[in-house]
Amino acid sequence: MAVQISSATLLGSDDLITHAYLDYPRAGPVDGYVFDAYGWVIGKEPVTEVEFVHEGVVIACCDLNVQRPDVARAFGGSARVGFWKAIGTVGLAPTFTIRVRAVLQDGRQREIAEIRGTQQLTSAFTSTMQPITVISPGRSGSSLLMRMLAEHPDVVVHERFPYEQRVCSYWMHFVQVLAMPVDTSRAESFEFWTNRRQLPPFPSFFLDPVLFEDSVGAAVDRWYASNQVEEFARVAQAAVESFYRRYARRRKSTAPAFFAEKFAPADHIRSIIRQLYPRTREIFLVREPRDTLASVRAFDNKRGFGEFAGQLAETDEQLVDLIRRSILDLTRLWKSRSRYGALLRYEELIRSPAEPIHAMLEALDLDSSPSIVDAMAKAADEITTDVNAHRTSPDVASSIGRWQRDLEPRVQKMCDEAFGGLLDELGGNSFPTGMSENRRI
Repeated sequence: MAVQISSATLLGSDDLITHAYLDYPRAGPVDGYVFDAYGWVIGKEPVTEVEFVHEGVVIACCDLNVQRPDVARAFGGSARVGFWKAIGTVGLAPTFTIRVRAVLQDGRQREIAEIRGTQQLTSAFTSTMQPITVISPGRSGSSLLMRMLAEHPDVVVHERFPYEQRVCSYWMHFVQVLAMPVDTSRAESFEFWTNRRQLPPFPSFFLDPVLFEDSVGAAVDRWYASNQVEEFARVAQAAVESFYRRYARRRKSTAPAFFAEKFAPADHIRSIIRQLYPRTREIFLVREPRDTLASVRAFDNKRGFGEFAGQLAETDEQLVDLIRRSILDLTRLWKSRSRYGALLRYEELIRSPAEPIHAMLEALDLDSSPSIVDAMAKAADEITTDVNAHRTSPDVASSIGRWQRDLEPRVQKMCDEAFGGLLDELGGNSFPTGMSENRRI
């Protein structure tokens, strides 16, 4: 089966939880890419809702709106202590852990159960192109690297600066949205129907398995959660490949085997991509975090609005923490995915591009002929109106070590405390390419 529940473990009572139980899911195969989470919880203080957390992100939540007279008879009190939620697995890690936690009226949280499982999203589409995902925090040189990749004959990049036409990301998000179970009892399930710019979930009715286990509606749900989800994945992959094939005809003399797109370290879409494209290549790009901070601030000042900092951080302290967390996310990904890709350092890509480019191509099992490496290295020197608008340093060489002149002493001290040892697990300040012989694809 595509989805298998390995275990559903109750964590027991504590200082805030009197009793809790998880009826579903049970260990075993799941029919489709959705499973039911069904149980109940009694707190020493009122419990307002139950959350389902995957890799630190709340992926679903529900109220205690299921009547459980059996629980009321056993423990007394209200019968309205039950919960039920259909949990979609598309977008979760191939080996996933979901923590179930109760949220009390005063905001405190307590984990009550843990659900572990595995999944593998499949489709009937046979891909002739594979993705190269460029993973880096913002303002770390990803536009420069994408420009280099566009020069490789076997890689197609949508070349509209700054190379952020995320075609594959869009279609993978399409799959996840349409695979998401819809709780039709909640008004917000339909909030996007009149918004022409956003895609609402498919209005499939996922029914309470205890009350409707043998109903026609439940059978339709199971069909939708398996057959239709895989059909959506097939359509999405076909659309991605059609786009890049058509685009490549005007850019390449031969049909490329890869397309490249940018991704942030915390982007959840990559899990879907890796399952549908098992030969995905990954490039992890990292930069001195103090220079990243200086570049973010300068970019926002240059444009006159907070495109980078202003949306997610209002103070220097928040921005420093944001950059720190993005590098921690990248480090975690690199440690788990190093055998599938290459690690690059921005500084080495600037100072002596030929060596890291060659090592990167070798690690990705791409043609690393001297003429190709030379063309990619020369692309870094290209100056256009768009490049000048994007830059915040007079030239790329002066972007290295800029924090020493751009950051005031107060912020430098803040960075020392937040970024000290941050790159150690990525090779510290000394790694030239981040490659090794056992990190080839």
